[in-house]
Amino acid sequence: MSLTEQSKRFEQRLQWLYDRQKYGWKLGLENVRDLMRALEEPHQHFATVHIAGTNGKGSVAAMLAAILMAMGYKTGLYTSPHLCSVTERLQLNGRPISESEFAQCADNVKSAAEHRQSTFFETLTAMAFTWFAEQKTDIAVIETGLGGRLDATNVIHPEISLITSISSDHTQFLGATLDEIAGEKAGIIKSGTPCLVGQDVRNRIFEKKARELEAPFYRLSDVCEMNVHHLGVQNTDFDLKTRRHSIRVRTAMTGKVHVLNAGLAVKLQICWAKQAGIYVTREYAML
Repeated sequence: MSLTEQSKRFEQRLQWLYDRQKYGWKLGLENVRDLMRALEEPHQHFATVHIAGTNGKGSVAAMLAAILMAMGYKTGLYTSPHLCSVTERLQLNGRPISESEFAQCADNVKSAAEHRQSTFFETLTAMAFTWFAEQKTDIAVIETGLGGRLDATNVIHPEISLITSISSDHTQFLGATLDEIAGEKAGIIKSGTPCLVGQDVRNRIFEKKARELEAPFYRLSDVCEMNVHHLGVQNTDFDLKTRRHSIRVRTAMTGKVHVLNAGLAVKLQICWAKQAGIYVTREYAML
């Protein structure tokens, strides 16, 4: 197939995907679970980390994926929205899905998605999970699209969940108050699965949910201390200290908010490594 034919095929499949927007947002998991069953449960073929929140979840997801990739794991990353191309949302080891792979993924889910009138996001989520499974991904970092409890990504049962800070967003779907919004984000917490949260006054809501599900619960401020050494225009250096670890972190992302985001990513990896029985290195460099 020539490059012109490949490009035309991609544009046709992309238009087909955007046509799924006519079904709007279906907040609920029944349809997407049925879709996953039809596709032979691709999300069950690799480990996952699930991230929800209003602020910082994209940055944390990208940094965690970089850490896992540096550790030698074949790492998927599923985020939204995108800046230039929808292919940015699906990445494997830092590489966005190619246009030819994207078109093939669309073909793989097309019949099942059309039969169930799957939405744009349900379909794209199915494409991501199918691609990660086909590529024999070790672990994928999955960012929620909207909320958490009823988000299409919430079909996964992750190794660990993370909730960043909460502010007012998508109130027509998630609720009028910050407590209601936090309650929807708390929906990604799974029974017996560790949950890490950032610095938010609504952590009591997350803690209550974790307690109900007997899920180990960690507040970042309770389990580690971060001391900034350098906050410059090109990079940020800080130490992250826990009861058992002292880790020097360098990130090219600048600003105090990214100290918190990087700290969440590193601590999230430590929690996951503990679950998996993996040794944690003492230094990190995130690009």
